[in-house]
Amino acid sequence: MALEAGELAVTVEFAKDLKDKDWFGKQDPYAVLKVGSQQFRTRTAVDGGKNPVWNETFRFNVINENDVELIIKDSDVSADDIIGTARVSLAKVREHGRDTQ
Repeated sequence: MALEAGELAVTVEFAKDLKDKDWFGKQDPYAVLKVGSQQFRTRTAVDGGKNPVWNETFRFNVINENDVELIIKDSDVSADDIIGTARVSLAKVREHGRDTQ
């Protein structure tokens, strides 16, 4: 099913029970959202630990994209660790105009 060109708003509210990648202290997670070639990043939840809260909304211009990719990382001084990833299909958005999962 073809998706008409338009704008897709994605809200990253929070994460719950993330895997802890830091040995000392609390991790500092952030999320990266990708739709096609467009990418946005949340702010870093400093000392967010395993249950960070962001409450940030991002707007993507969509034409033929089929999914949203989410990558959660831990901000570190040297290299950022990947905590987890997910891919969400836009099928329900195409069918109903929204998906509130």
